[in-house]
Amino acid sequence: MKLGVIGLGNMGAALVRGFLTKRKDLASSVYLHDRNPEKMSVISADFPDVNLCWSVQEVWNQVDVLVLAVKPQGVCSLLRSLPDNQISRDYPTIVSVAASVSIETMAECLASATGILRAMPNTPCKCQRGIIAYDKNNNVPMKHEEFVKEFFLSCAQVFHVPEEKLDIITAISGSGPAYMYLMIEAMTGCGEKHGLSSELALTLATETMLGAAQMVKSSDDSPAQLRKEVTSPHGTTQAGLKALENAGFSESIHSAVDAAYQRALELKRENR
Repeated sequence: MKLGVIGLGNMGAALVRGFLTKRKDLASSVYLHDRNPEKMSVISADFPDVNLCWSVQEVWNQVDVLVLAVKPQGVCSLLRSLPDNQISRDYPTIVSVAASVSIETMAECLASATGILRAMPNTPCKCQRGIIAYDKNNNVPMKHEEFVKEFFLSCAQVFHVPEEKLDIITAISGSGPAYMYLMIEAMTGCGEKHGLSSELALTLATETMLGAAQMVKSSDDSPAQLRKEVTSPHGTTQAGLKALENAGFSESIHSAVDAAYQRALELKRENR
């Protein structure tokens, strides 16, 4: 199976590096293209057997699965630039990791028989702790879907969901890391305000979030129950939680996710 990746920004590069780190034996079957040659060179320095291509068409002519890791507004124009006939072989399966470009929209830019898989990854793919949700049309061969899942599993947990759920998933796991970073920033800043070094305050905030997340993963208890277990009556945690409630913390999180979700829907309409 030959894999092509167009676009080697943060997400494209993270996916490629995660895959090749685990499957270096497949490097010679990977074809890369980016408008910035330096981005290709950085990856080929670590994985010299990869194939560097100097045009989108060059990648298209070589591969069985083509991953588009480009900005949403560039997806349709890129698809329309692809050759419209394949005489000697089947069309490659298209895999898009761009937010808010529907399978239907992409299909309108391609031949009717083209397999399309739309995925929503998040940035923790860069440290092999990502989340990727996806759906596909009926033209994706089973062997291509299984290969794409292997590609994704190298750096993420993978979930197959109905496409209509991808926009709310974008708002939760796609945008979610930024919400977590904001909380870490705020907790770090408060530690600094009260005399901790920035390094110690950042470590405390970061490791506490990691530890709490691991507790949720490893425990049979719900997050609500775990929160109760750490909250003593009239203690420090209860005081902190009351302050968060008074500030509308839960409502703010709901508002953030809802706003991101609505923006994802707007972008989908704009990218038709």
